[in-house]
Parts: sequence; structure tokens; C-alpha cells
Amino acid sequence: MVSRTLTHPNSRGGLRRMDPARDLGRIADLLEIAFAEELAGGGQAILRDLHVLGYMGPLLWVISRSAPFLGDLLSGFVWEEDGHIVGNATVSRARNRSAWIISNVAVLPAYRGRGIGRRLMEAAIEHARSHGGRQVVLQVRRDNEPAKRLYQSLGFHTVGVVHELHVASAQERPWFSPPGVAVRLPDPNHWRAARRLALEAVPQAVQIFQPVRSAEFRTPPLPGLAEWARYFLLGYRRQQWWAEYQGHLVGLLTAERHRGTHPSTFEIILPPEGRTLVEASLLRRALRFLRGRAVRVQVLDEYHAAIRLLREAGFTERRVLDTMLLEL
Repeated sequence: MVSRTLTHPNSRGGLRRMDPARDLGRIADLLEIAFAEELAGGGQAILRDLHVLGYMGPLLWVISRSAPFLGDLLSGFVWEEDGHIVGNATVSRARNRSAWIISNVAVLPAYRGRGIGRRLMEAAIEHARSHGGRQVVLQVRRDNEPAKRLYQSLGFHTVGVVHELHVASAQERPWFSPPGVAVRLPDPNHWRAARRLALEAVPQAVQIFQPVRSAEFRTPPLPGLAEWARYFLLGYRRQQWWAEYQGHLVGLLTAERHRGTHPSTFEIILPPEGRTLVEASLLRRALRFLRGRAVRVQVLDEYHAAIRLLREAGFTERRVLDTMLLEL
């Protein structure tokens, strides 16, 4: 069905594959209109990156064909009418190679209700299937009922919920650690234990978006030099902590403190036995590290105590995202 649509002549346009060399700038314009209420901080930075890539033109075309992995990241479909891109769906291969991620599904307001979004989604799903994909995942705002109905009609179902919260200036809170709880820096000799905890605690659907990688837990040969390079080249400082209860690892924290106006962030990973037990200790450490910075964070719906504590610390909820999965 998709191939027939793509080759069908249409003087006004219609569905076609995304061409990174000429489309990225126009896709950024589309996303800026379609998601105007959601874009802030990191969202605007992503749009700027898309515009910069769009300016690369033919060079980007050469790069995307000489580096297959980049082609996987810059693939998707657009809907064009009268020379204007009015719809988009990006489809990219996940790190585990058997799953694909659909993102940036957007149609200009004046063109909604005509089935364009469905055609874009069908094309993206067929692309994943034809390239050996066994799963497709996406995230959608919980309150976006039209989009959720579309995805459900295509066979997607919700497998997880993420809360996105932010605060303009993080401040440490006087939370106390329960008896037996200790927070310390990682032990480089036991990084495998931390990785194993993350693999078990992070839902599989979330790992498609954010894979658990060994490099995140290993200490580099020259940690001081690596930290210096990260700060001066990438613009942020990264720090990790482990939470233990009676000597057993029950929680992980990774915080990134960005310079400039880019929001800082952190991630907590908690197995069931660590929930309600170590959240206060880990969050206090994160807020101390990020004190005075704008912070944006995503927290799994299962971490009820963490969400409550963050609200107590002045964080407000920007949006709630449903993670949806389709088995191919």
C-alpha cells in the first residue's frame, strides 16, 4: 500500500520519503507550528539543530548515504502540498536494531482531519516492517486524545507513562535519609552491578528510547580528563551516585549540570525494593548538585514518591507522556 502511494503521480504533492538535504529546515518550521505550546528549552535547541542540518544541503545528502547509521536517524516521510510540507513522521532504528521509533508526527492545523496523519503513520510502520523491525514505539501526550485514538486504531497499546517536570531554579530540600540508607559515589570495581540493576529496573519499552549502555557505568581510564573534555566540549558536567540500603544497591542517580541557558537534568533508576525508600536521599543529592539551575526531568509513573517530592520542591508538570508499542 505504501509503495503504491509513493509512486502514484500527484501534481499537488502527497506522501513521499523525507529528503534530509532539502526537507529538514521545512520540517523544523512545521514542528515549530504544530508543537508551539510544547517547545521550550531543549525543544527549541532541537529545532535549531534541524535548521543547521538543513543548511548543509548536498553535503548532508552525501553524509547520509556514506554513513548508514545516519541514514537510519534521518529517515521518515512527509506530506507535501503545493510545494509546502504540511505533515511529517520521522522513523528511526533503535539501538537494539529490532525496534524502530516513530517521532515528530505532526500535521499543520489547517490540514488536520483529512487522514494525512494516518497515511504518514502507515508509511512509517511499513518502513520499519520492511527493514526487519519487530517492534515500533512512540510517545504521545496523554491528553492528546485524537492522536492516541489514531495510534490505538493502528494496533498500538500503552506500555508505560512518563511525567515531565521542570523548575526554574532548583533548591535543595531538607529531606532526611531513612536509617540504613547511604548515598555514595560509584565504585568502579562494581559497575556491572549498577548496569544489571538498570537493565532489570528500566522498563523494556523505555530502554528502546534510552538504552542501558555499559559505558554509562564504567569509569573512564582518565576520569578527570574525561570530565574536563565533557564540560568544555559538550557544555555540561556529569555526576553519578549510588544508593544503598543495608549494603545492598537499591538506586542510581545520574545528574547533568549544563552551562548557559540549557536546562540541566537528572535521571533516577529504582528497582521495586528501592521505591519509597531512597527517593528523598537521591533527590536531595540531585538538587544540591543542580542548585540554582533550571532543571527539566522525566520520571516514570511508577516512582510515585519521587513525583510527590519533586512537586514539594517546586517542580511543575509540563506534560505526561504515554509510551505506546506496536508488535509487528
